[in-house]
Amino acid sequence: MVNLGAISPEAMKIAGECLRAAVEGPFFPDWEFQTLIGVERNVAKILLDAWPKQSLNDIEFYCAVIASMSNLLGYPHGCDEI
Repeated sequence: MVNLGAISPEAMKIAGECLRAAVEGPFFPDWEFQTLIGVERNVAKILLDAWPKQSLNDIEFYCAVIASMSNLLGYPHGCDEI
């Protein structure tokens, strides 16, 4: 399991908000979600529903959280004003 105790409450809040945006927002099309995030949208939703408790294995957890944050910044989703 990932040691979430080492992460500040502010960082946990931001990570959760990024995950929510990735899963529920208009940023990533379904056909490309797994390629971008590393897990299918329904798997990322499982993590989101249990956030901040880690409900997935380490690889899925890292993929969903880190890739959500990275791709919100770098993917050409065209939603920069949101």
